[in-house]
Amino acid sequence: MVELNEVSDGYALRAELAEKTGRTSVPALFVGGEFLGGCNDGGKGGVMTLDRAGTLKSLLASAGAV
Repeated sequence: MVELNEVSDGYALRAELAEKTGRTSVPALFVGGEFLGGCNDGGKGGVMTLDRAGTLKSLLASAGAV
């Protein structure tokens, strides 16, 4: 996890995030290099959306994150 407001190059990281995801809002969660989204939107729909759909655990497992 990177806290953008606590690192010296936080603004540059936020700009890079915008290039990769098309958005600057955080959180921006990646698993296995794949952008899942934020809490409930973006990417694959967001972590909460994926969890409610029952697909988050399998994405985490396939990336070796659990």
